[in-house]
Amino acid sequence: MLLPDNAVSEADYWQGDRRKFLSDSQIKTIALFVFLYFLLFIVGVIITAAYGYSLPESLFEYASTLSTVGLSVGVTSADAPVGLLWTQIIGMFLGRLEFFTVFIGTIRLCQDAFPVIFGKKQ
Repeated sequence: MLLPDNAVSEADYWQGDRRKFLSDSQIKTIALFVFLYFLLFIVGVIITAAYGYSLPESLFEYASTLSTVGLSVGVTSADAPVGLLWTQIIGMFLGRLEFFTVFIGTIRLCQDAFPVIFGKKQ
């Protein structure tokens, strides 16, 4: 698109029949989600590869785990190491319930449970 140097361009999207513009907070939230997804994906792939599986197998298996697709190249089985199974369980849990829901819920639970367990500060 050819625009003059002083042109202002804003990212927009359509929601129903209304045109809306992306705010900075929406862009930051999306960037945070993408960053968390890739971070957890890389960590899961490293853990899977550390158990002796090849990089392509680890990449495919953990992508399937995070997206809860259910496809496998044979890494996920009843004979898999316990640490690998727990890594996949956590990945499936986070992928199914969404990262922000789990993280915010865990933080809120800890904030609410701390005063009950250890007594309220006075």
